[in-house]
Amino acid sequence: MIFFWLASVLFVVVLAILFRTERMMLHEGRARSRALVMDGVRLAAVAAMFFALPAAQPRPLATIGLGLAAFAFIAVPSSWMLAIGGIDPKWELRRVQAEAAALMARYPSPMPADGADEMRRIVRYMSRLRTAETAQLCDLLVARYTDWIDGTQRPLDLGRRSIRIYDLQRELYGEEVRPPELEECEATFRWRLYRVFNEMAECGGAERTPEQKARFLGLTQELDAYRRDDTASFIDGVQASARAWLKSRRPARWQPSIGVGDLSAVVEEGARQLWPRTSVFWGAILDETDRRELATHPSR
Repeated sequence: MIFFWLASVLFVVVLAILFRTERMMLHEGRARSRALVMDGVRLAAVAAMFFALPAAQPRPLATIGLGLAAFAFIAVPSSWMLAIGGIDPKWELRRVQAEAAALMARYPSPMPADGADEMRRIVRYMSRLRTAETAQLCDLLVARYTDWIDGTQRPLDLGRRSIRIYDLQRELYGEEVRPPELEECEATFRWRLYRVFNEMAECGGAERTPEQKARFLGLTQELDAYRRDDTASFIDGVQASARAWLKSRRPARWQPSIGVGDLSAVVEEGARQLWPRTSVFWGAILDETDRRELATHPSR
Protein backbone atom coordinates (compact mmCIF):
# COMPACT_ATOMS: atom_id res chain seq x y z
CA MET A 1 0.00 0.00 0.00
CA ILE A 2 2.87 2.34 0.82
CA PHE A 3 4.13 1.95 -2.73
CA PHE A 4 0.76 3.10 -4.05
CA TRP A 5 0.84 6.25 -1.94
CA LEU A 6 4.41 7.00 -2.97
CA ALA A 7 3.37 6.49 -6.58
CA SER A 8 0.37 8.74 -5.96
CA VAL A 9 2.53 11.57 -4.67
CA LEU A 10 4.87 11.21 -7.64
CA PHE A 11 1.89 11.09 -10.00
CA VAL A 12 0.37 14.27 -8.53
CA VAL A 13 3.69 16.10 -8.90
CA VAL A 14 4.04 14.98 -12.51
CA LEU A 15 0.41 15.89 -13.23
CA ALA A 16 0.87 19.35 -11.67
CA ILE A 17 3.95 19.97 -13.84
CA LEU A 18 2.05 18.79 -16.91
CA PHE A 19 -0.92 21.01 -16.03
CA ARG A 20 1.30 24.07 -15.61
CA THR A 21 3.21 23.37 -18.84
CA GLU A 22 0.03 22.90 -20.87
CA ARG A 23 -1.53 26.03 -19.39
CA MET A 24 1.50 28.02 -20.52
CA MET A 25 1.30 26.48 -23.99
CA LEU A 26 -2.41 27.27 -24.29
CA HIS A 27 -1.86 30.82 -23.09
CA GLU A 28 0.92 31.28 -25.63
CA GLY A 29 -1.45 29.90 -28.26
CA ARG A 30 -4.01 32.58 -27.23
CA ALA A 31 -6.59 29.89 -26.41
CA ARG A 32 -10.19 30.73 -25.53
CA SER A 33 -11.15 30.22 -21.88
CA ARG A 34 -13.21 27.17 -22.85
CA ALA A 35 -10.05 25.48 -24.18
CA LEU A 36 -8.42 26.01 -20.79
CA VAL A 37 -11.48 24.56 -19.03
CA MET A 38 -11.51 21.52 -21.34
CA ASP A 39 -7.82 20.92 -20.66
CA GLY A 40 -8.41 21.16 -16.91
CA VAL A 41 -11.28 18.68 -17.10
CA ARG A 42 -9.10 16.28 -19.10
CA LEU A 43 -6.35 16.27 -16.49
CA ALA A 44 -8.87 16.03 -13.64
CA ALA A 45 -10.28 12.91 -15.32
CA VAL A 46 -6.76 11.44 -15.45
CA ALA A 47 -6.36 12.02 -11.71
CA ALA A 48 -9.77 10.50 -10.96
CA MET A 49 -8.97 7.35 -12.97
CA PHE A 50 -5.58 6.97 -11.29
CA PHE A 51 -7.01 7.14 -7.78
CA ALA A 52 -9.78 4.74 -8.77
CA LEU A 53 -7.22 2.05 -9.71
CA PRO A 54 -7.05 0.34 -6.25
CA ALA A 55 -10.84 -0.15 -6.17
CA ALA A 56 -11.24 -1.16 -9.83
CA GLN A 57 -13.09 -4.47 -10.29
CA PRO A 58 -12.84 -7.03 -11.70
CA ARG A 59 -9.09 -7.33 -11.59
CA PRO A 60 -6.87 -7.22 -13.58
CA LEU A 61 -9.00 -6.14 -16.54
CA ALA A 62 -10.51 -3.08 -14.88
CA THR A 63 -7.11 -1.96 -13.56
CA ILE A 64 -5.50 -2.37 -16.97
CA GLY A 65 -8.43 -0.60 -18.67
CA LEU A 66 -8.34 2.36 -16.29
CA GLY A 67 -4.57 2.59 -16.58
CA LEU A 68 -4.72 2.62 -20.37
CA ALA A 69 -7.53 5.20 -20.31
CA ALA A 70 -5.53 7.47 -17.98
CA PHE A 71 -2.47 7.14 -20.23
CA ALA A 72 -4.61 7.92 -23.28
CA PHE A 73 -5.96 11.10 -21.65
CA ILE A 74 -2.43 12.18 -20.73
CA ALA A 75 -1.21 11.49 -24.27
CA VAL A 76 -3.79 13.87 -25.81
CA PRO A 77 -1.74 16.89 -26.97
CA SER A 78 -2.70 20.38 -25.82
CA SER A 79 -2.90 21.40 -29.48
CA TRP A 80 -6.10 19.34 -29.67
CA MET A 81 -7.61 21.43 -26.89
CA LEU A 82 -6.59 24.55 -28.77
CA ALA A 83 -8.11 23.25 -32.01
CA ILE A 84 -11.37 22.22 -30.31
CA GLY A 85 -11.71 25.16 -27.93
CA GLY A 86 -10.49 27.75 -30.41
CA ILE A 87 -8.32 30.85 -30.25
CA ASP A 88 -9.41 33.96 -28.37
CA PRO A 89 -11.26 36.14 -30.96
CA LYS A 90 -9.06 39.18 -30.38
CA TRP A 91 -5.90 37.17 -31.12
CA GLU A 92 -7.47 35.50 -34.11
CA LEU A 93 -8.32 39.02 -35.31
CA ARG A 94 -4.66 39.92 -34.92
CA ARG A 95 -3.69 37.00 -37.16
CA VAL A 96 -6.30 37.99 -39.76
CA GLN A 97 -4.99 41.57 -39.80
CA ALA A 98 -1.54 40.27 -40.72
CA GLU A 99 -3.10 38.20 -43.52
CA ALA A 100 -4.97 41.23 -44.86
CA ALA A 101 -1.86 43.43 -44.67
CA ALA A 102 0.04 40.87 -46.76
CA LEU A 103 -2.75 40.97 -49.36
CA MET A 104 -2.66 44.78 -49.48
CA ALA A 105 1.10 44.63 -50.03
CA ARG A 106 0.65 42.12 -52.86
CA TYR A 107 -2.26 43.72 -54.73
CA PRO A 108 -2.77 47.38 -55.72
CA SER A 109 -6.00 49.26 -55.08
CA PRO A 110 -8.50 48.71 -56.64
CA MET A 111 -7.77 45.01 -56.33
CA PRO A 112 -7.94 42.57 -59.22
CA ALA A 113 -10.53 39.79 -59.04
CA ASP A 114 -8.39 37.12 -57.32
CA GLY A 115 -7.13 39.50 -54.62
CA ALA A 116 -10.60 41.04 -54.13
CA ASP A 117 -12.17 37.60 -53.58
CA GLU A 118 -9.59 36.73 -50.95
CA MET A 119 -10.03 40.08 -49.18
CA ARG A 120 -13.83 39.69 -49.18
CA ARG A 121 -13.38 36.29 -47.53
CA ILE A 122 -11.34 37.97 -44.78
CA VAL A 123 -14.01 40.67 -44.35
CA ARG A 124 -16.75 38.01 -44.00
CA TYR A 125 -14.66 36.04 -41.50
CA MET A 126 -14.18 39.17 -39.37
CA SER A 127 -17.91 39.26 -38.60
CA ARG A 128 -17.40 36.00 -36.67
CA LEU A 129 -14.60 37.58 -34.61
CA ARG A 130 -16.60 40.66 -33.66
CA THR A 131 -17.13 40.92 -29.89
CA ALA A 132 -17.93 43.79 -27.56
CA GLU A 133 -14.17 44.18 -27.04
CA THR A 134 -13.23 44.17 -30.73
CA ALA A 135 -16.33 45.75 -32.34
CA GLN A 136 -14.87 49.18 -33.13
CA LEU A 137 -11.59 47.75 -34.40
CA CYS A 138 -13.47 45.30 -36.63
CA ASP A 139 -15.63 48.08 -38.09
CA LEU A 140 -12.61 50.25 -38.90
CA LEU A 141 -10.68 47.36 -40.43
CA VAL A 142 -13.63 46.28 -42.57
CA ALA A 143 -13.95 49.88 -43.83
CA ARG A 144 -10.22 49.99 -44.65
CA TYR A 145 -10.25 46.67 -46.50
CA THR A 146 -13.47 47.44 -48.39
CA ASP A 147 -12.05 50.76 -49.59
CA TRP A 148 -8.88 48.99 -50.68
CA ILE A 149 -10.88 46.47 -52.71
CA ASP A 150 -12.86 49.21 -54.47
CA GLY A 151 -10.09 51.80 -54.73
CA THR A 152 -12.25 54.41 -52.99
CA GLN A 153 -10.04 55.29 -50.03
CA ARG A 154 -10.33 58.94 -49.00
CA PRO A 155 -7.08 60.36 -47.60
CA LEU A 156 -8.68 61.91 -44.52
CA ASP A 157 -10.57 58.71 -43.65
CA LEU A 158 -7.42 56.69 -44.24
CA GLY A 159 -5.49 58.89 -41.82
CA ARG A 160 -8.14 58.94 -39.10
CA ARG A 161 -8.67 55.21 -39.30
CA SER A 162 -4.93 54.56 -39.18
CA ILE A 163 -4.61 56.56 -35.95
CA ARG A 164 -7.67 55.03 -34.28
CA ILE A 165 -6.82 51.48 -35.39
CA TYR A 166 -3.36 51.89 -33.89
CA ASP A 167 -4.81 53.20 -30.61
CA LEU A 168 -7.19 50.23 -30.37
CA GLN A 169 -4.44 47.76 -31.21
CA ARG A 170 -2.26 49.16 -28.43
CA GLU A 171 -5.18 48.82 -26.00
CA LEU A 172 -5.89 45.22 -27.03
CA TYR A 173 -2.41 43.83 -27.67
CA GLY A 174 -0.08 46.04 -25.64
CA GLU A 175 3.61 45.43 -26.31
CA GLU A 176 2.76 43.05 -29.17
CA VAL A 177 2.22 46.19 -31.28
CA ARG A 178 5.38 47.99 -32.31
CA PRO A 179 5.88 51.45 -30.82
CA PRO A 180 4.99 54.58 -32.82
CA GLU A 181 7.59 56.01 -35.17
CA LEU A 182 7.32 59.57 -33.83
CA GLU A 183 6.67 61.28 -30.53
CA GLU A 184 3.03 62.10 -29.79
CA CYS A 185 3.45 65.85 -30.40
CA GLU A 186 5.21 65.35 -33.74
CA ALA A 187 2.71 62.72 -34.93
CA THR A 188 -0.17 65.04 -33.99
CA PHE A 189 1.49 68.00 -35.74
CA ARG A 190 1.93 66.03 -38.96
CA TRP A 191 -1.61 64.65 -38.83
CA ARG A 192 -3.21 68.07 -38.42
CA LEU A 193 -1.11 69.62 -41.19
CA TYR A 194 -2.08 66.65 -43.38
CA ARG A 195 -5.74 67.23 -42.48
CA VAL A 196 -5.64 70.91 -43.52
CA PHE A 197 -3.82 70.04 -46.74
CA ASN A 198 -6.36 67.38 -47.73
CA GLU A 199 -9.34 69.50 -46.70
CA MET A 200 -8.00 72.08 -49.16
CA ALA A 201 -7.84 69.39 -51.86
CA GLU A 202 -11.45 68.38 -51.15
CA CYS A 203 -12.64 71.97 -51.01
CA GLY A 204 -10.84 73.06 -54.19
CA GLY A 205 -13.44 71.71 -56.60
CA ALA A 206 -13.95 72.72 -60.21
CA GLU A 207 -17.32 74.40 -59.52
CA ARG A 208 -15.82 76.98 -57.09
CA THR A 209 -18.93 78.13 -55.26
CA PRO A 210 -18.53 81.22 -53.02
CA GLU A 211 -18.78 78.96 -49.96
CA GLN A 212 -16.03 76.70 -51.28
CA LYS A 213 -13.77 79.63 -52.11
CA ALA A 214 -14.26 81.13 -48.65
CA ARG A 215 -13.49 77.81 -46.97
CA PHE A 216 -10.51 77.24 -49.24
CA LEU A 217 -9.09 80.68 -48.45
CA GLY A 218 -9.52 80.08 -44.72
CA LEU A 219 -7.66 76.76 -44.94
CA THR A 220 -4.88 78.40 -46.96
CA GLN A 221 -4.37 80.91 -44.15
CA GLU A 222 -4.59 78.16 -41.52
CA LEU A 223 -1.45 76.59 -42.96
CA ASP A 224 0.58 79.36 -41.33
CA ALA A 225 -0.13 77.80 -37.93
CA TYR A 226 2.09 74.87 -39.01
CA ARG A 227 4.99 76.94 -40.34
CA ARG A 228 8.39 75.97 -39.00
CA ASP A 229 11.86 75.58 -40.53
CA ASP A 230 11.21 72.16 -42.07
CA THR A 231 7.71 73.01 -43.39
CA ALA A 232 8.15 76.63 -44.54
CA SER A 233 9.06 75.90 -48.17
CA PHE A 234 6.29 73.31 -48.47
CA ILE A 235 3.70 75.73 -47.10
CA ASP A 236 4.97 78.53 -49.34
CA GLY A 237 4.52 76.30 -52.37
CA VAL A 238 1.02 75.20 -51.39
CA GLN A 239 -0.07 78.78 -50.67
CA ALA A 240 1.36 80.02 -53.97
CA SER A 241 -0.55 77.29 -55.79
CA ALA A 242 -3.71 78.15 -53.84
CA ARG A 243 -3.48 81.86 -54.74
CA ALA A 244 -2.99 80.98 -58.41
CA TRP A 245 -6.05 78.73 -58.33
CA LEU A 246 -8.21 81.39 -56.63
CA LYS A 247 -7.24 83.96 -59.30
CA SER A 248 -7.80 81.62 -62.22
CA ARG A 249 -11.16 81.67 -63.99
CA ARG A 250 -10.78 78.23 -65.56
CA PRO A 251 -13.12 75.54 -64.12
CA ALA A 252 -10.54 73.10 -62.82
CA ARG A 253 -9.84 71.37 -59.53
CA TRP A 254 -7.01 72.70 -57.41
CA GLN A 255 -3.79 70.71 -57.83
CA PRO A 256 -1.22 71.72 -55.18
CA SER A 257 1.81 70.89 -57.34
CA ILE A 258 0.58 72.62 -60.52
CA GLY A 259 1.00 76.27 -61.45
CA VAL A 260 3.68 77.25 -58.93
CA GLY A 261 6.76 77.10 -61.13
CA ASP A 262 9.88 75.87 -59.36
CA LEU A 263 7.89 75.33 -56.17
CA SER A 264 6.01 72.32 -57.58
CA ALA A 265 8.97 70.03 -56.86
CA VAL A 266 9.27 71.55 -53.38
CA VAL A 267 5.62 70.75 -52.65
CA GLU A 268 5.96 67.14 -53.83
CA GLU A 269 9.20 66.58 -51.94
CA GLY A 270 7.77 68.23 -48.80
CA ALA A 271 4.74 65.92 -48.88
CA ARG A 272 6.99 62.86 -49.29
CA GLN A 273 9.14 63.88 -46.33
CA LEU A 274 6.25 64.80 -44.04
CA TRP A 275 3.97 61.85 -44.88
CA PRO A 276 6.00 58.99 -46.34
CA ARG A 277 3.42 56.50 -44.94
CA THR A 278 0.37 56.60 -42.67
CA SER A 279 2.34 55.05 -39.81
CA VAL A 280 3.89 58.48 -39.11
CA PHE A 281 0.46 59.36 -37.66
CA TRP A 282 0.48 56.52 -35.12
CA GLY A 283 0.13 57.86 -31.62
CA ALA A 284 -1.32 61.21 -32.77
CA ILE A 285 -4.11 62.76 -30.71
CA LEU A 286 -7.50 62.82 -32.43
CA ASP A 287 -9.47 65.96 -31.57
CA GLU A 288 -13.25 66.42 -31.41
CA THR A 289 -13.50 66.97 -35.17
CA ASP A 290 -11.78 63.65 -35.84
CA ARG A 291 -13.82 61.75 -33.27
CA ARG A 292 -17.04 63.21 -34.60
CA GLU A 293 -16.13 62.13 -38.14
CA LEU A 294 -15.29 58.62 -36.96
CA ALA A 295 -18.54 58.36 -34.99
CA THR A 296 -20.64 59.75 -37.86
CA HIS A 297 -18.93 57.84 -40.67
CA PRO A 298 -17.22 54.79 -39.08
CA SER A 299 -17.33 52.87 -42.37
CA ARG A 300 -17.20 55.67 -44.91
